[in-house]
Amino acid sequence: MTQSLETIKFTVEERVARVTFARPPLNIFNIAMMREISGALASLTEQRDIVAIVFAAEPGSRAFSAGVAVEEHVAGTVYQMLDGFHGIFRQLEQLARPTIAVVEGSAL
Repeated sequence: MTQSLETIKFTVEERVARVTFARPPLNIFNIAMMREISGALASLTEQRDIVAIVFAAEPGSRAFSAGVAVEEHVAGTVYQMLDGFHGIFRQLEQLARPTIAVVEGSAL
């Protein structure tokens, strides 16, 4: 299964789920990206055969991730951003699968 979304690519092959950050060159996390990651992780909830989750940046990116979008870190959206960011880690904890980050370049 392969899904190409706006800000990530998501695949499940040979019992390994792969989330590829697709916002080059720096893969800066915005709210939309965090929602897509969360949706991808949510789709794994019922898939008991998944043995690992791998995060990586799209080839040619200058950074694994250069952090979060500063323009969305304002009063009107900061709670959405923080909730989305923390929600990803809560989902990973609940999935209880080994999680690997293939980091090439900066990871902020």
